[in-house]
Amino acid sequence: MLVWTTGGRADDGLKVADLDSVKCDRKALSQLVTKLKDEEFGKVCSLLIAKGDTLLLEKYFGEANVDKLHPSRSHTKSLTSYVVGKAIELGKIKSVDDPILKYLPEVDASKVLPGVDKITIKDCLSMSAGLRGSKKNKQPKGLKKNELVPWILEDWTEELVKEESRFSYSYSDPIIISHVLFNATGKTIEEMAAEHFFKPMGIKKYKFRTFGNGLTNPIDNMELCSRDLLKLGLLTLNGGTWNGKQLLNKAYIDDATTAHATVNRMESYGYFWWVNRIKVKGKNYEVKTAFGAGGQMIYVVPEFDIVVVFTAEKEDKRKLLTLLNDNIFPSFLMNE
Repeated sequence: MLVWTTGGRADDGLKVADLDSVKCDRKALSQLVTKLKDEEFGKVCSLLIAKGDTLLLEKYFGEANVDKLHPSRSHTKSLTSYVVGKAIELGKIKSVDDPILKYLPEVDASKVLPGVDKITIKDCLSMSAGLRGSKKNKQPKGLKKNELVPWILEDWTEELVKEESRFSYSYSDPIIISHVLFNATGKTIEEMAAEHFFKPMGIKKYKFRTFGNGLTNPIDNMELCSRDLLKLGLLTLNGGTWNGKQLLNKAYIDDATTAHATVNRMESYGYFWWVNRIKVKGKNYEVKTAFGAGGQMIYVVPEFDIVVVFTAEKEDKRKLLTLLNDNIFPSFLMNE
């Protein structure tokens, strides 16, 4: 018999049930877990599946376990997006349509390229600010908190792309957002996340990387346990509600996980969240995805009422999306 869930903690805040409580193909899921254990799809560290607000399947592989922190990489960006939403909710930021320079008084507007003054928070959240710089123009060491964004906008930026194709998965856009947040709230991303999301969700064990200037790295290197990654997925699935409490406005979550920039035919980008499209049994579905390099995935599929979490070591995200498409989702569509 397959062990579905392991080591539930009394203070975890997650609801847990057996797969018998839902209609699914237990045999197919059991076979998938065996293949993951045998590393047929690479080195996956954990697989968690929840439906509604309940954890149904939880399996760890190799040295991973329920209490072990895992580098979640660019999930840091997805969480940062929700911190922006909370700042708007608190009235610290008026709107994603605000120009970034409104919150960046350290930038000398006379020294930036024409059009930079029109760049909005939304542009940066969707990796569409259009800033292009030379790789030869290396960031000077020791830049202070109020010097980094001026260097990006005044010195590093050599071109401002204004066409629809201005999407670029960059470092500059999330760094700008982190400074906008700090200037607007007086708090780092870590401080905001801990106060408004981690504490009420029972997330007690985590790590962030901090830049030398004292601000949270908004790009990657956050570490969370797999169950806590699942919580972020469930918060998304349930429109910002956690155990009956509204932690973030549903309208913002819907907007953040909606396509705002086209990446390719099957993939778009929201506010530091990816939007994938898959086809299962002839029907198209949208997958709201927090993607971290190396196979750190939070998949949220409202039409299935399902959240799936993978953590891995150097795994290809395309393989994991294929597993979702070919193995996991069909297991919950037995009667369709």
